[in-house]
Amino acid sequence: MPGQPDCTDSPDLVQKWQASGGHIHGAPIIWKGPNNETWFYVMGEGDPLKAFPFENGQFNVQAIKRGKWTQPKLNQVKECQILPNHGIWMPGGLLGVSSNGSTAGTGIVWALLPANGDGNSCRGVKGMLIAFNAEDGTKEIWRSQRTDVNLSNTKDGFGLLARFNPPTIANGKVFVGTAGDAETLQRYAGPPAQGPANYYLAVYGLK
Repeated sequence: MPGQPDCTDSPDLVQKWQASGGHIHGAPIIWKGPNNETWFYVMGEGDPLKAFPFENGQFNVQAIKRGKWTQPKLNQVKECQILPNHGIWMPGGLLGVSSNGSTAGTGIVWALLPANGDGNSCRGVKGMLIAFNAEDGTKEIWRSQRTDVNLSNTKDGFGLLARFNPPTIANGKVFVGTAGDAETLQRYAGPPAQGPANYYLAVYGLK
């Protein structure tokens, strides 16, 4: 804060590194998996999911694993992608983790992120939920949108992204707050011509 001493190089600081190329708006998460392995996950704006293993009292930043999802190129999604947009989709990935303790094969990192634009500059941005293998963050298990350039809707699509609202996992279900069902993608400039017709909580899980 202005006027306060800089504590970034305090002798009590155990470790620091640049974990993301963009701002980190969703809190990083940690999971202790099988074989006593602990992982640190973060998904900053414009970045893929990143996983860092904890080894010998510190995170091994050289052994990073990266998910394969990255935001589409801006010229592929033209609405709202004009100046002063900085070209990186906010807020990045909002993360949660679920597992059966440290049992192998049960860990899932859930990432909630914008599917078609910058959620800071635009309204009407669709949300997307992706499930990654917690033991290997490079492996995608499932997503709520298709894999085409436009990230088209599927039967699992849930509507608009509610920013800074991470998924909640409980009793075998994933709960996702939404900003409504649908709205025209447009830059923030006063009230919308027509807002979403329905607002709801999306719940994913086995029937």
